[in-house]
Amino acid sequence: MIVSTTPRRRRLPRGAPALGLAGALWALASLLSASIGGGVPPESAPRGETAVLAGASFFLGGFRSLVADAIWLRAETAGPAWERRHETLSAYRLMASLDPDNDSLRAFLVKRLAIDLPAREADEERRREWIREALALGEESAALSPGSAAIASELAVAYLVACRGDATLAREVPRAARRARELFERARDLGGADGAEAAFAATVAAAAEGRDALEAGDYPAALTAFEAGGEGLAPWRRFAAALESGDAGAVRASVAELSRSAAPADRDLVARIAARALRGPGG
Repeated sequence: MIVSTTPRRRRLPRGAPALGLAGALWALASLLSASIGGGVPPESAPRGETAVLAGASFFLGGFRSLVADAIWLRAETAGPAWERRHETLSAYRLMASLDPDNDSLRAFLVKRLAIDLPAREADEERRREWIREALALGEESAALSPGSAAIASELAVAYLVACRGDATLAREVPRAARRARELFERARDLGGADGAEAAFAATVAAAAEGRDALEAGDYPAALTAFEAGGEGLAPWRRFAAALESGDAGAVRASVAELSRSAAPADRDLVARIAARALRGPGG
């Protein structure tokens, strides 16, 4: 019997190359996150961040999307604890930078920061910080990808839901509803599968913008907003036009019209604004 003296090649377990690649990506994600994050606010070390991102983008090539996925997994396993917020934010920005053409990723990160993470916070100021970061990343993403309906829609939701639902943020961003309307209109005009939803959302945002203007006594701005909202806001448009004209009879007629169609909370708003207008400046 002939015995071979050639060393037998060790057969790798099935799936080992994939596991090796996953391990390498995880290690690289950890290295990049540590270089960018490190518990330091992103704005505190922009020069180092730029250098790392430039090097990473050049050497990773086609693997950038995979590394971005690994960074996401690492950020999620670390948890959204407030104490790690700078690391989380840095990881999100790193992901967006490594995969700059992935509009869906950027839109998802805006939603994550504006809706998901704030919902886990009991402290109001911490909740606001997440939302502020969402607006910053969202505006940056909308500027980079003006043709993305997904980014426009998620940023609009951040303005409309997150900002207007908080008195402090509403004061910081007084035209949140207007910005939401503009973004929903952009998403509507871009079309796509969600074009009809964006059109409806633009009307909702226009209604919110108009109500805010009525509350502020800015009747021309309210009229402009209600006109932008289309035929569905016609009764509100007539109410704003009556207020702007100062015609008491027209104001009362509009109040009567809205009392039949508006929600109870809106009827209270209409009655209060009409009473203030009919009293006049010295009332």
